[in-house]
Amino acid sequence: VNFSESEFHKLADFKSAVFNYHKNYFENVKFFSDSKFNLMTVKGTISFFKSVFEGFALFQQSKFNDIAKFLATMYNDNAVFEGIKFFDDVYFNYSEFAEPANFNNCMYKGRAEFIETKFYSKTEFKNCNYYGKISYNNSEINGVLSFENSYFFTEKPKAEDFTSDKGFEIKF
Repeated sequence: VNFSESEFHKLADFKSAVFNYHKNYFENVKFFSDSKFNLMTVKGTISFFKSVFEGFALFQQSKFNDIAKFLATMYNDNAVFEGIKFFDDVYFNYSEFAEPANFNNCMYKGRAEFIETKFYSKTEFKNCNYYGKISYNNSEINGVLSFENSYFFTEKPKAEDFTSDKGFEIKF
């Protein structure tokens, strides 16, 4: 499925959608209103490369069976990824979260990368399980970043992985 270069001016509702395609593209998409991708199942790869979410972005309780790419994606309102199961690699590199981001209760079976990602508000990764390699290299935090009650089966993020203009706090 290919929604690349599309614009959604009203609610984009993909709640409970099942993507059985080998490759799924939402690249350079502009979501001008809220978007719902919650309870979604993606069986192939999916890419949201350079997409912009102006409204609330809800991905809660979705399942990604293959590689998920959220590269260089902008979230200008709340982003909720709570309860997601990533069964393969996931990439949020070069993305920006302008408002609170919730990644609580997620499972990361493969690699999880947040390289040079910017978190401008409160960000939570509470109660997550990380089974693969993780990277937050050169990510920027302004506020509190919480990994409370999360389990790291390979390695834990380190404070030196992060930068900040305004100061930050990391909770484990």
